[in-house]
Amino acid sequence: MPMSDREIHDTPTSAPHDGPSRRGVVLGLLATTGSAVGLCATSGCSKKKEPEEHPEVRAGSEPKPGAKLLPIDKIPAEGTIIQEAGIVVLGNPHDGFRAFSAYCTHQGCMLSDISSDALNCPCHGSRFDLTTGEPLSGPARKPLPRVKVRVAGEHVVIE
Repeated sequence: MPMSDREIHDTPTSAPHDGPSRRGVVLGLLATTGSAVGLCATSGCSKKKEPEEHPEVRAGSEPKPGAKLLPIDKIPAEGTIIQEAGIVVLGNPHDGFRAFSAYCTHQGCMLSDISSDALNCPCHGSRFDLTTGEPLSGPARKPLPRVKVRVAGEHVVIE
């Protein structure tokens, strides 16, 4: 028997649904994405520097003994963070060079800069002594691991 116009309009178009609505899913995805973008912006991941070119040290590789880190004349007086090697090099040709891991001992964040008195971690504010790598402030309690380096010719190299 054919349905009347009234019966056709009163018939539900889909079965009842017990799960989240399409709107709820979309709003949840937007909220999650917004949180991730906000976290990235505050943690500094959007401020990544372009890697410097070093002949024997490449991103993601573990520097091997004898690997050249930098030419001596490219190391600024305040020191430098070699991000792709995960190493901080400090010192000068007259007094010698020293190096530390560039990863904070609190949660492993890459150190962000070298101030006049400390190596600084952007994640939670830890600061490390330029001479010893000992923590000066912040949540880090362990010193930065020392990396043995030496001068070979015109380069600072890993021992």
